[in-house]
Amino acid sequence: MKFSRKTKGFTLVEIIIAVVLAAMLMTALAVAFDASVKNYSANDSIFKSMNMSRQALQRMTTAIRTAGSIVLPGDEGTNQCTIEDADGKSYTYEFRSADNTLYLIDNDNSKEYLLCGNVSNLNFTKTTGLVGELTLVKNVQISMSVTIGGQTKTLNAAAVVRRNMR
Repeated sequence: MKFSRKTKGFTLVEIIIAVVLAAMLMTALAVAFDASVKNYSANDSIFKSMNMSRQALQRMTTAIRTAGSIVLPGDEGTNQCTIEDADGKSYTYEFRSADNTLYLIDNDNSKEYLLCGNVSNLNFTKTTGLVGELTLVKNVQISMSVTIGGQTKTLNAAAVVRRNMR
């Protein structure tokens, strides 16, 4: 029986090389896909936290603008702001560094609502002015730092109390 080298097909060595190359390409593809999924998850969590932070900041500035009265303890920056609205309802925005969370506290019924997590710092700073013989809060600056995955972003806002613009 005579074997001819002109037979068609692949040798065992060629098939092994092809399988090894295909395995290397599939491994590289799997690593790239895994990195893409992790990156998407990290970006999604950053987006959600920043969106919640912006919504909380918007809520606070709107409440300050329409407030009947505002109480910020002390003369310098503080981590809480108590507001009484036009209807006489009193509530407090309070940052607690122990759990890095911003809360809305309804002072009329002592209920607490979680507004935003991942807050690493929150500071309310007031500017006062005389209206007649009364010293009233004219505006409030808010600075909120949010930390997610080792990245810290700072959001700033200011609100003028409309009722005290006289």
